[in-house]
Amino acid sequence: MLKLKATAASPPFLSKMAPNKRTHVGASATSYLLGRPSSCTDAGMTKGFLKLRRKISRMFRRAYRRGIFAVLLAEERLTRLTTYRQRRRGDWPVYVLAAAATVFFIVMAVPSLKEVLTSLATPDGKIAYEFWVGSKSVYDLIIGLMTTVVAIIAAFLALRSYRVNQRAAVANRYQKGIELLGAAADSSKLGGIELLSVVAREDYREYQEPVLRTLRQFLLERCAAPTEMVYKKRRTFDPATLPATDFVVMAALSAVARTNWRRRWLELEHDDEGLALRGIHLHQVRLVNYNLSRIRFEEAVLGDVIFEACTFAETFIEARCFGVLKFHNCLIDNSGIAATDISGKRLDDDDALIRMSRNRRVSKFRVNGRLIQPSR
Repeated sequence: MLKLKATAASPPFLSKMAPNKRTHVGASATSYLLGRPSSCTDAGMTKGFLKLRRKISRMFRRAYRRGIFAVLLAEERLTRLTTYRQRRRGDWPVYVLAAAATVFFIVMAVPSLKEVLTSLATPDGKIAYEFWVGSKSVYDLIIGLMTTVVAIIAAFLALRSYRVNQRAAVANRYQKGIELLGAAADSSKLGGIELLSVVAREDYREYQEPVLRTLRQFLLERCAAPTEMVYKKRRTFDPATLPATDFVVMAALSAVARTNWRRRWLELEHDDEGLALRGIHLHQVRLVNYNLSRIRFEEAVLGDVIFEACTFAETFIEARCFGVLKFHNCLIDNSGIAATDISGKRLDDDDALIRMSRNRRVSKFRVNGRLIQPSR
């Protein structure tokens, strides 16, 4: 038998095949995989196994995220409401997979069931069966399994029925809110506004956008008289003749402020600029704890307004002002005001327009292009 020895005169490939080198490499690989690095581990080998460990951990994390995402999609698929046409068009792959899984289960389970029944007939099988099951018969086990399956199906149907009833109740509240909003009495309008606010909070994914559209149009129509008096009429008039803002407008604006501010969009071309509210009239009002983030007030008419504990994030106000805007204990971030007087001339005196006191934070707040310092 021919034996090869690694000597000084041997070629390089023979010296790589030396037993001690292979032993060292194998020991280092085994010890590192087990979490115990060996003292003879090569630097390149250590780096390689570190990369391998990171790659395996990333694979497991990615598989975990995809599994969670698949479970969430399956839960939404099982509980959401679909039309008959959608079910007919989209459920045929589910039926095919269910049929294939049933056939595979029957093919694999029948031989195994025969083996299990044959083994249960032996003395050792009977002892094992009594150890695990006790005195229950096979029929009792089958009945218990069927009862569990029926209970699971009943729970799923009850959950689906609950979702259907909940969605129907939200739709009824939305319809009732629209009807009350169109009533003549102001008390009915207040009830409709509160119903729409509740609907937007309960199911913001489906109803927040319709509620915002409805309230925006309601505010535009409710404030049409004073805004048209300022913007449409060319003649000069006394600002003291403008009426104060009524409580219905304040309630509607409060309902808009209570919506999810991260989903305030209606116009695709202006979504990045925020929700546009046109023709708002505010005079002799005090707004407390309003979240006016991502709202654009366009062609507004502002008189004496007090903002207390309000939040302005990416808010823009374009208005004609004839009073003083007071900000007290507010949070203002990346917002601005483009203000003119009642005749449309730009207001250069910020001190006469803005009063700020004890605000929580003021960052990037501009009035007519001028940066307002936080110390104010």
